[in-house]
Amino acid sequence: IDHAIAFIESRNQHPFFMSLWTLEPHAILAPTEEQMAPYTELTHPSVKGKFWGSETVYYASLTDIDRHVGRLIDYLESAGLRENTIIVFTSDNGPSPLWSKATGHAGAGSAGPFRGVKGSLYEGGVRVPLIVSWPRQQERGIDTQTVISAIDFLPTLATLAGIDTSEIMNDRDGEDLADALTGKSALNRSKPLFWDYRAGNWGRDIQRSPRLAIRDGDWKLLMNPDGSRVELYNLANDRSETSNIADYEVEKRDEMIAELMDWFETQVPDNSNAMPFAGQKVWRAPGDNP
Repeated sequence: IDHAIAFIESRNQHPFFMSLWTLEPHAILAPTEEQMAPYTELTHPSVKGKFWGSETVYYASLTDIDRHVGRLIDYLESAGLRENTIIVFTSDNGPSPLWSKATGHAGAGSAGPFRGVKGSLYEGGVRVPLIVSWPRQQERGIDTQTVISAIDFLPTLATLAGIDTSEIMNDRDGEDLADALTGKSALNRSKPLFWDYRAGNWGRDIQRSPRLAIRDGDWKLLMNPDGSRVELYNLANDRSETSNIADYEVEKRDEMIAELMDWFETQVPDNSNAMPFAGQKVWRAPGDNP
């Protein structure tokens, strides 16, 4: 935050763009005892003084993020920049789980009703908070309809800044969703979203998704490149992705498989380079090799 404020101060009245990433809540979390003090009641009394509960560690870290983001917003207000600065607050993936070695002490994040965590293509792994604030131009409200991805930020923010995106978006996948971010209207995407997670799943079996996914409107299909583990969900009816209807919605399934595999085979570079267990769902006993 100190570097961010110094950067804005050095802009010499010019418009600016800043991408600011905090370490927290990524592992390993190590808040001070002072930061954890307000949340000590979340640690069981019998271990206080010896150990800290995961919720104590996690909430102390989130509070620290909140405090420092508040410092940045206070600076923008004092500098007269708050009204015309667009702030986008989001995350890169869902919460780290308790069964990770790095977050076993602090994996108290929750994806709510959504299946999956970090490292999964289920909604709990890819659906993240998105808060946008632009006091001068934006009406307050909540949009539960528009599906926005990070690939949309370039054309959307360019449009909000008054930049013609017709040329810069010729070979890019993002869409201009400026109207949704300014609260004018919810929007439907004209193109589906695709994912390829080749690093390999980890954790409990129910969280281990197939390697590939496509979302088109309310429909979402997941599968492995070899055709195994085909799963189809209608998120409007099944946001927790627990009722696989691939055997019943055959026409929709085959249509989405064709579109996903065309993307994978023609647009994904080096698509054979993946961890050997990517997309696999094989229960392992503690101590087994992955």
